[in-house]
Amino acid sequence: MKAEAKDDKDAEPTDVAMHEMPASTGPSGLLHLPSAMTGPAGTFRVGMYLDWFKTSGFLCTEEHPCSKGGVRQANDEASHIGATALVSATIVDGLETYLGARVYANSNDQSSPKLLQVLGDITFGLKYVKALGEGVVNLGGGAEVLFLNGTGGIGLNGGGTSFRLRALSTFALDKTEGKTPLRIHFGLSYLFDNSAQVVTDVEADRTTRLGKRTDISRIERYGLGINRLDRFELGLGFEGLLVNDKLRPFLEYNMMIPVNRQGFECVQAKDIAGGGRTDECLGGDGVGFGSLPSKLTLGTRIYPFMGGMGGVSFLAAVDIGVTGTSKPIAELAPQAPYTVWLGFGLATDANDHPPKVVEKVVEKKVEVPVGIALVKVKGFVHEAGGNTPIANAIVSYVGAAGMAPLATAADGVFGDDVPAGTYQYSIKADGFKEGSCGGTAVPKGGTPAPTTPGKPPSTPGTLEIDCALEALPKVGSATLTVIDADVGTPLSGIPVEVADAGGGSLKSLTTDGNGQIKVTELAPGFWTVKINTEGYFQSKQPFEIRVREETKDKIAIRARPKDKLVEVGKTEIKIKQQVHFATDKSIILGDSTALLEEVADVLIANPRIKRLEIQGHTDNTGTKEHNQELSQARAEAVKQFLVSHGVEASRLEAKGYGQNKPIAPNINEAGKSKNRRVQFVITEQDPAPDAKKGK
Repeated sequence: MKAEAKDDKDAEPTDVAMHEMPASTGPSGLLHLPSAMTGPAGTFRVGMYLDWFKTSGFLCTEEHPCSKGGVRQANDEASHIGATALVSATIVDGLETYLGARVYANSNDQSSPKLLQVLGDITFGLKYVKALGEGVVNLGGGAEVLFLNGTGGIGLNGGGTSFRLRALSTFALDKTEGKTPLRIHFGLSYLFDNSAQVVTDVEADRTTRLGKRTDISRIERYGLGINRLDRFELGLGFEGLLVNDKLRPFLEYNMMIPVNRQGFECVQAKDIAGGGRTDECLGGDGVGFGSLPSKLTLGTRIYPFMGGMGGVSFLAAVDIGVTGTSKPIAELAPQAPYTVWLGFGLATDANDHPPKVVEKVVEKKVEVPVGIALVKVKGFVHEAGGNTPIANAIVSYVGAAGMAPLATAADGVFGDDVPAGTYQYSIKADGFKEGSCGGTAVPKGGTPAPTTPGKPPSTPGTLEIDCALEALPKVGSATLTVIDADVGTPLSGIPVEVADAGGGSLKSLTTDGNGQIKVTELAPGFWTVKINTEGYFQSKQPFEIRVREETKDKIAIRARPKDKLVEVGKTEIKIKQQVHFATDKSIILGDSTALLEEVADVLIANPRIKRLEIQGHTDNTGTKEHNQELSQARAEAVKQFLVSHGVEASRLEAKGYGQNKPIAPNINEAGKSKNRRVQFVITEQDPAPDAKKGK
C-alpha cells in the first residue's frame, strides 16, 4: 500500500466542478428547473440569458377575441424579448446563494399602449443540497424572495413581493459504478404569488371611472406577468453529460397547479357580440388540465474550453408551450406558444486545490507458479509483402492447453506474458489464408536463442514475432438460375454469356438440368448476363459480384408469342397494344411487361436503330402543366424498363408531349383512351440490309 496523488480518473476534474451553471430563475440547474447539486465551496457563477418570441393569433382569437376601441379583434401580432442577469455563489459545501435581475418587454398591436415593459424584477434566494452516500442520490431545498417592479413608475412595489419554497432531488447516474452519463432532476415548489397587488391601483381607478368592476386585460396580464393565484410548480428534467462533460443536452417539463389562497372571485366568462367569449374561469365548463400553463424545454449547454477557461459555457434552448396556450384563464397569465433562449455562463473557483492524496492498494494477480520469470510477447500481424497491419486477427497457441487465444488491435499488434519456452501460434483473419509464426521466449539473464535467418533475434525478457499472412483473392462467384418468366420453371440447355461491365472477360456457359450456371473467380463489380436462344426474347440483365461472396439470382426470360405485338416500321416501332400505367402515375402495370420485353427484344435484334424517341402522350384531363409532367415521367419509366432489359441507354430518348398531340378528339372516353399512349419513333438508323445492296 502506498500514498499517491489522486489522478483525473479518481478525482472530479476542476472543469467538471465548474459545470454547475445558474438556471434562468437563479439557482444552479437546467434552464428553468433547479438541480439538487451545486459547485464546490468557494465557487462563483455568473449567468446571462436572452429570451424571444414573435407570433400571431396568441392573445386574441376567434374563440376569445380582444376589444380595442370597442371593436372586436380576433387576431393579434405579439412579440416578446427579455434579458436576465444572475450571480450565485457556493458559500460553504452545499449552500448556494443567488441574486437575479430581469427586464422584459411585450409588444401587441391590439394593446394600448402597444408596448408594455417590466424593468428590474429582482430575485434573491438560498439553496441547500446534500449528497447521500456516493453522490448518486442528492436532496435539497431552498427559498427565495421576488421583488416586483411597480406599474406607472420606477421602483419596487412592496405589496407585490412574492415568495417561493422549493424541494429538489437529483439522481446522478454518472456517480454510479457504471458511470452512466445521465442525471434526472425532480422539482416541487410553492409560489406565494402577490403579483396582482402591483395592478390594484390601476384596476381600482378604472372601476371608479367606468362605474363597474374592470380588471386589466389579458394582454396586460401577460405583458406585465400578473397571476392572481398561488401555485404549485412541478418539474421533471433529464440531463446528459457527453463528450467528457463538454456537452450537456437536456430536456425538461414544467407545469403549474393553481391554489386560490387569495380568495379571488373570477367573473364568469360570457358570450360577446360578434361571437366569442371573455376570459374563462378555473372550474368553468371546458376548463381543465389543458388550460393550465405548462411547457416542454429542449436545449443544450456547451463547454468549449479546458483549464482556466473550463467554466465558460454557452446555452441554446427552446420552450414549447404544451398547455395553457389557447384558452385564456382570468386567474393566470397565458403560456407562450414558444420561446427561444440564448445564454452565456461563467464559473470560477476562488480556492486553490492542491492534488488530493489518497491511499490506494495496487494488486496484480498472475496465474503462474511463484518464482517463474515471465517473458513479454509482442507480435505483429501484417499482410505479406508489406507492413499493412491486420486488425482483429485471432491468434491461438498451438499445443499449449489452457492458454486463451489472443486478438490483434487496430495496429496489428498482439501481446501476452508467458513463461520461458518455445511457442507456436496459429493466425486466422478474415480475407487472408491461415498462417503461423512463433519463437522461443528467453527470460532476462538467460542465453539468447539461436537466430533464425530472416527473423529478428530474440532478446532475453522479450519475444518479438513477425507474422505475415497471404491475402485471399479478392473475387466472388455467382449461381444464376434461368427460368421461364410466364410459368417460373427452370430452363435447361440454355446458352448464356457472362461479361463484365465493359464487355470483356466473356464466359460462355449452358444451363444444367436445374437451369443453373455457376461462375467463379469474378472480379467485384457489375456483370451482365446475355441470353439469345430460339423461342425466347433476347435478354441482357445485370448482376453484382461482391468480394468473397456468392451471388444468387434468377434470370427470367419470356417466350416469344405466336402473335407478335411489335413491328418495326420505316420510322416507328409500332405496338399493337397500349402501355398501361397506374391512374395518374408513371407506374407501369404488369399486363404491359410482356409487351415492353418484346420492344426490348426488337431493339436488341436491330442494332441498326441508333436512336429511338420514346414519346409519352396524355388526354386533356387535368391541367396542361400536370399532363406535361406526367407524360415525361411515363416516357422515362418506359426508358428505364428497356435499359433494365438490355437496351443501351444511349440509344433511347424519353420525351413527354402532354396533351399537345392528340390522335383522336378528347370528347369521350374512347377518344381519350387513344390519346393516352406511348409511341416509339425512330429518329436515327442505318439503312436496311436490302437497301445497302441496292434492291
